[in-house]
Amino acid sequence: MTTRRGFWSAAALYVGLTLLLAYPLSVTANRALPSDSPDGHLFMWTIEWDTHAFVHQPLSLFDANIFYPNRHSLAYSENLIGSAVFAAPVLWLTGNPVLAVNVVSLLSCVLCGLGAYVLGRRAGLSASAALLAGIVFAFSPPRFFRFSQLHLAPVQWIPFALASLHAYLDRGQARDLRLAVAFFSLQALTSGHGGVFAAVAIVLMVAYRLALGEPVLFVKRLRDFGLAGALLLVPVVLVAIPYRVNQVEVGLRRVLDPAGTPLTNFLASPTSVDRFLRSLIAGQANDEVTAWLFPGLLPILLALVAIAGAAATLVARARHSAPARPRSMLWLETAEPYKIPLLVLLIAGLSWALLGVIPSLVHPAAGLTAQPYGNDRVAWIGYLNIEETGRYDFRVTSDHESRLSIDDRVIIDRLAGNMDASIGGTVVLGTGSHRISLERRQRSGPSVFDLSWAREGDGGNFQPVPSSALSRRPVSDSAMTIIRALAWLRVTSAIVAAPVALWCAGTWLVRRRETWTAWGDRYRRSPTAFYLILTIVSASLALGGRWGLWPLMYWLPGFNFIREPSRFTVLGILGLAILAGVGFDRLSAQLAPSRRRLAAVVAGALLVAEFSTVPFAGAPYRLDIPAVDRWVAGQPKPFSVAEVPVTTSERYHSNYMLHSMAHWQKTVHGYSGIRPALHDELYQQLRRFPSQESVRRLAQLGVTYVIVHSSWFPPGERPLIEARLLRFSSSLRLEYVDPESRVYSIHRP
Repeated sequence: MTTRRGFWSAAALYVGLTLLLAYPLSVTANRALPSDSPDGHLFMWTIEWDTHAFVHQPLSLFDANIFYPNRHSLAYSENLIGSAVFAAPVLWLTGNPVLAVNVVSLLSCVLCGLGAYVLGRRAGLSASAALLAGIVFAFSPPRFFRFSQLHLAPVQWIPFALASLHAYLDRGQARDLRLAVAFFSLQALTSGHGGVFAAVAIVLMVAYRLALGEPVLFVKRLRDFGLAGALLLVPVVLVAIPYRVNQVEVGLRRVLDPAGTPLTNFLASPTSVDRFLRSLIAGQANDEVTAWLFPGLLPILLALVAIAGAAATLVARARHSAPARPRSMLWLETAEPYKIPLLVLLIAGLSWALLGVIPSLVHPAAGLTAQPYGNDRVAWIGYLNIEETGRYDFRVTSDHESRLSIDDRVIIDRLAGNMDASIGGTVVLGTGSHRISLERRQRSGPSVFDLSWAREGDGGNFQPVPSSALSRRPVSDSAMTIIRALAWLRVTSAIVAAPVALWCAGTWLVRRRETWTAWGDRYRRSPTAFYLILTIVSASLALGGRWGLWPLMYWLPGFNFIREPSRFTVLGILGLAILAGVGFDRLSAQLAPSRRRLAAVVAGALLVAEFSTVPFAGAPYRLDIPAVDRWVAGQPKPFSVAEVPVTTSERYHSNYMLHSMAHWQKTVHGYSGIRPALHDELYQQLRRFPSQESVRRLAQLGVTYVIVHSSWFPPGERPLIEARLLRFSSSLRLEYVDPESRVYSIHRP
């Protein structure tokens, strides 16, 4: 049980550790961001929009001002409503969005630690072990280094929801159930990703407890849930509606990437200790990783102690309670009805696992061969392997010169300074291997493969071309046929295994219900088994692709909104944190209280040392809205704006979103999880502004002002832009000019 004094002591500890491990960002939170990137701009804009909408349009909060003329545009990405509740007072008092987003991230560390502490105490951990569990969940790299990602870092309400559910299942008080619902709703409003994680954890806990004999008591549970519980879920339902609308109308859905999460990511960490340990084993640490997923060596070791201790206890109890009958008789009595179903289940399970591995043997996804050559150019050459015939749209996602060729046909040509050419192209591809070449020229920094695609019928939702579709040698038609057949067989094996597993479990429980219930009474309140299951399920989902559970779960509501299944590692860290606490309790069980506290201090210090990357420096950042946008803000409302220049870089659009915060009127610009087809085409047209096509389209959309940031164009282009603007004096009227920018109103005939 958590005492009030212990609660506030834990809170003080996590505040101190947050300030320490986030230093110096923690003391420069008003003028630095973890990274100056389009994602950071998006989160600032979202927090500001929510705060603005709370006061000015609370009933139409999702009709944000971006991606004009589309509606429900807030639902193109995470809405962050729950985080905006904490950010709003900061914005009202200081007007500083940089400070507001950092406060949300810093506060999430404190609340995650405190939530894991409360959960640990409710699960039966000692105060010392619960404090260590909080340190693991708050500061382990897979969660802490999501610091800048406001859709992933604030998952603090998950442990509070689980703690309340623990209390309800243990005590049966309606108040605890309603608290669990309230915390779930808070999490869903704070982060859609966190809402999915919370749902997984809650469903697993309920299933685990029921499987171990928890009384169903359906009528009592329904009465305890009551009208209050239903009302607490109403905000979640209301928030889900615009996302569902966008899923249908705009194609808000992530494409399932069969490649899976690179296994090297699970061994990658930015901390000095873990980098050193990994370098001893695998040479250079953290080469070519895309996410920090290694939770730390000490949490894993403590969790292994918990698992080993639980297994030893289980074996010892089984030996003492085993009936004194011949083993052959036991097998005949208990296993005879299950021999054939278990054999089927074993075959289906092994088939499912093997069928996930075999495609990599038939088609090794070795990627393309990179060939550097003169003039700072590099070409990626190899084969694109198509499993399903159809029309494929391709596009490059950077401003650098590039040329894409497939089967010797040029799809995108932006080399030789042809930067006005389209960043996208379309081609019909049949099943099999197609020769592909992507040439790139980049004047600074490393050159990266940045090709995205969308198949016809995917709603225009572009995703990076997965490594599983690329190889250095062609894949034969027979191999592609085998791959498709293996995929079908794998689905079939899962379909066969599921009902057989349910039949075996159901039959066994019916036949041995009393024995099983008595056995379950011993273990269903023990945290080790459940949090081990939670950790394993989360890790399996995080594997993604052909390796884990992700392809089986992807179709569920909310799951196909998640771009990277590796993000489920955040939930797995919570399970690992509780296991680490259990492991510490087992190791220190025989110690005197004073020595136990000393051991906790030592373990906590080692955890902090392993997790530390101090200095946790950010990028200096100050939001300066140009004078031209402030002038536009003073014009009669309502109006809508477009801004140029526009390139393929999302940084321009995210900057223009920040500019719109000066007036909160509609803007055609936007950056989020998706880009609607209308705006993909519009941005191509605006790249050539002013032109007949771009001006006509802006007039058709009802755009009021075009803001031309003259100083943002390359020096050689400025005279050309000014000369072209003079030719459009009949349709573009100059309204404002300063040394940096101009504003034109659009005349509609």
